[in-house]
Amino acid sequence: MRTLCIPLLALGALNAQITRQPEFDQRDKFRASQVDMAIDSDSHTSGMRGARVNALLNRYLQTPWEGSSKLDEVRAHLKRQDYTAASAALAGAAPKPVFEIARAVTLAGLGDPHGAAAPLCSALGQDSKVALPFVADLLELNPGEAECLRRYLANAALKSPRDSHVLYVYALSLLRAEPPDPAAAEAALVKASQAGPKSSQVWFELGKLQSTPGREAEAVASFERAVEIDPGLAQAHYRLAQLYRQGGKPDQAASHLEAWRKTKDSR
Repeated sequence: MRTLCIPLLALGALNAQITRQPEFDQRDKFRASQVDMAIDSDSHTSGMRGARVNALLNRYLQTPWEGSSKLDEVRAHLKRQDYTAASAALAGAAPKPVFEIARAVTLAGLGDPHGAAAPLCSALGQDSKVALPFVADLLELNPGEAECLRRYLANAALKSPRDSHVLYVYALSLLRAEPPDPAAAEAALVKASQAGPKSSQVWFELGKLQSTPGREAEAVASFERAVEIDPGLAQAHYRLAQLYRQGGKPDQAASHLEAWRKTKDSR
């Protein structure tokens, strides 16, 4: 029996190859194998976590707040993504929405989305209109147990059954619960999709829930609606490439993969 020997340099090249993003060698096949695709999906998910933290940070920096010297100090640290210094600056800050949300952003930046739930819940109770978009960003990071957020959102969804954004954030909270409630989340997202204004994220989350055996056509339709509303939604293009590939439609898969490559680093 012959022993297969792979030189170290060749092995290194192989490792580099299987971790890069999946691309098409030709329009009718992926260069990467199905195993490579799974490896890259993990890498893609990891990259999205960083993007979501950045979304939370950018939302805070772009929100017009009433100025103060303490706020200027905190914002300066956050602009540099110096979350340790921001945490120290926030130690003596009052529990106002501007600082409670900053605490949530800082904890998320430090890798503690679970801890970020408490200050964000405090801000939500004080000024729900300002805090709600940050709740959506935080829930995307899977903060774990965040019962205060879910209770508030459940009540808000009952009071505002035609508010698409409230329903969307409520659906996210149901998906991040322990255990999750995908059926109730899908029902909330369907209601959100029927309300206005139309949201690419609503359709994207619906597509994720529909990405199960036997519902691929529904998932494709939802992801296509998402990119119709927002052509720059890289995650939806990525999932469409996977679904079309699995469905034996390489041309469509290639088209969405190319769209994903063009949009993934643009935000």
